[in-house]
Amino acid sequence: MTIRFPNSAIRGSVGWEVLLLLGAVPLAVFWFVEAERKRRAALRSLAGPRGVAQGILRERRVEFGFLLGATVCLIVALARPTWSEVWVEPSGEGRDIVFLLDVSRSMLAADAVPSRLELAKMAIRDCVRGATGDRLALVAFSGSASILCPLTTDLAFFQDKLEEAHPDFIPAGEVRVGGTRIGDAIRKATEKLFTAERRAYQDLILITDGEDQQSAPEATVAKLSELGVGLIAIGVGDPIRGARIPAPAGSGTEFVRHGGAEVWTRLEGRGLKSLAGACPRGVYLEAGTRLLPLGKIYPQLVKHLGRKENAVGERLRQGREIFPLFIWLALICLTMPWRPRRLVAAVPVALAM
Repeated sequence: MTIRFPNSAIRGSVGWEVLLLLGAVPLAVFWFVEAERKRRAALRSLAGPRGVAQGILRERRVEFGFLLGATVCLIVALARPTWSEVWVEPSGEGRDIVFLLDVSRSMLAADAVPSRLELAKMAIRDCVRGATGDRLALVAFSGSASILCPLTTDLAFFQDKLEEAHPDFIPAGEVRVGGTRIGDAIRKATEKLFTAERRAYQDLILITDGEDQQSAPEATVAKLSELGVGLIAIGVGDPIRGARIPAPAGSGTEFVRHGGAEVWTRLEGRGLKSLAGACPRGVYLEAGTRLLPLGKIYPQLVKHLGRKENAVGERLRQGREIFPLFIWLALICLTMPWRPRRLVAAVPVALAM
C-alpha cells in the first residue's frame, strides 16, 4: 500500500505542504558537520590531538542524530499520512454537485493571488470539505470541455482530478481547443451528468472569468430548467484593471501578445449575471480577486431544497491515519539523548564481549 498525504485545503488543516520543511534537513546536517569540524580543530589547537575526547564527540553526534530524527518524524506526523485505503459507506443522502471549471489560459492571470485558477480551486476545496454524502463531478473547459471526474462520492479521486485541471493538461484521447466556450461546457454537463430522476437535487457551479467565444450559454437555460438543475455562476478576476495573460512555456515571451501588444483580460461579469438571472434557480456571485467562502455559501443556498438518497453501491474511499506512529517515534528519539553517555559507553563494552 502506498502512503498518501492529504491536501491541506481538503482536510481543513496542514497537509502534504508541510513536508516542504524537510528541505531544511540537509542544511541542518551541513551546519552540524561544519560546526563539529571547527570545534574539533579548536580543541586540537588547544589540547593537541590526544586531548580531544572522542567519546564526547561521538556523544554529540548521537544527540544530533536523535534530535534530527525526532524533527523529521514530527514533520511527517503534521502532514497526516494515511495508508491502506478502505471503502466505507457514506451518508445515505446527498446532492449532485457538478463543478464547471474554466481552465483557459486567461485563468492563469495573477490579478487574483496566486492566480484566478488557483483561487477557483481553493473555493472548490472549501466547498467539498463538508460534502459528505454528496456526489461530486468536475468538468474542465476552455474551447472544449472534458469530464475529468464523473459523479462520485470518492473525495480522494475528486481531489486528484482537481489538481490536474490546468490549461496545459490534456486528458488522454482528447484534443484541447483554445478559447473559452461556456455554453458547450454546460451542454456537456447536462447531457452526460444530469438526469431527470435527480430533479431538484442537482447543482451546477460554474467558475470562470466570464470570457466567452459566442457559445450561446443562454440557450442552455431551458435544459437546466427541465432537469431542475440549480446554477451558481461565480466570476473571478478584476473587472476593472484586469491582468496580463501568462504565455505558454517555450513561447519566447512572458505574456500573451496579439499584434505586438500584450493581451489584458478582465472579469466579464455581465454575461454571467444575465445567465444566472435567466435560470429559475440561478445565482451570480462575484468573487473578483477574493477567495469566496463557498463552503459556507453553498449549504445556505440549498438548505431548503433537501437531499436525495444515493444509489446503492456508492461508497467512499478513506485511508487509515498513521500519524500517531510518527509521534511515538519522535517521542522515543527525544528521550534517547538523555542517555547518550550510556549509549556511547556501551558500544566498546558490547564489542569487547
